[in-house]
Amino acid sequence: MPRSLMLWTVGALAAVVLVAGCSSPGIGDTTAGARSVRPASPVPVSPYGQPARAVRAVEVFARALRDGDVERLCRPGAVFTFAVVASMNAGGESCEASLERSDALRHPPTLIVTRLAFEPGLARARVRVGAATSISLDVVRSGRRWLVSFAGGADPVAAVGQAGGS
Repeated sequence: MPRSLMLWTVGALAAVVLVAGCSSPGIGDTTAGARSVRPASPVPVSPYGQPARAVRAVEVFARALRDGDVERLCRPGAVFTFAVVASMNAGGESCEASLERSDALRHPPTLIVTRLAFEPGLARARVRVGAATSISLDVVRSGRRWLVSFAGGADPVAAVGQAGGS
């Protein structure tokens, strides 16, 4: 290939790449290069190590709700902290009785951790409940396990029930 043809080809390719990399404003854009980006829907977090164990505690909570496992939900240290179970028992009826009436147990929503603020021993999880609503859940380390604690100071089952529309 003659040198002049090769230089012309390289120059033409460079021009194509340059033009392809430039964008013009679209209809309704007021500034060059402006792009409208729809906010992304929350996606599950994928942590490793101890943060992953905190996320797993929320998954255990979701599975217990889905399975209707009242015994596990009301056993201190199985899903919830001892303080949460004590709080659920302090309302005038047992934890089991209140769960049996809960919409969160009758119609368990999907729980997905979309954000996690983690520090040793404590994780604050942002949890999507069902399709649109989200709540904040505290997850604490208890020995080698992670347990769901309170949701903004409230019983986590009640918070999930309220967020799920019950």
